[in-house]
Amino acid sequence: MIAIITLYKHDLEVFASTQLPRFYMPRSFHDRIDSALLLLVRQCPYIHTLAVREKVSTATVLLLTYSAKNLHFFYIRRNAILLKVSHFVNPEVIFHLHIIR
Repeated sequence: MIAIITLYKHDLEVFASTQLPRFYMPRSFHDRIDSALLLLVRQCPYIHTLAVREKVSTATVLLLTYSAKNLHFFYIRRNAILLKVSHFVNPEVIFHLHIIR
């Protein structure tokens, strides 16, 4: 994923992982793709379509939609969203997004 970001950050408009074989998807934050997706969205300003097959947390979904200014289409599997926050939440981000605890 890092190679994709460094090579195509000025040209990437669509990112989707399709026709991948079924595999075990870890639930631990450090083993998932959450931080790589956030880096992708922040480094590629022209991305307008994002399709995610791996498991991500709801906080990551919210941060992805907030960080990607040109994102028009965002596809994610319903059963791939984890309903818990499993990573450290920065208090400045919470204040900036106007999220009330």
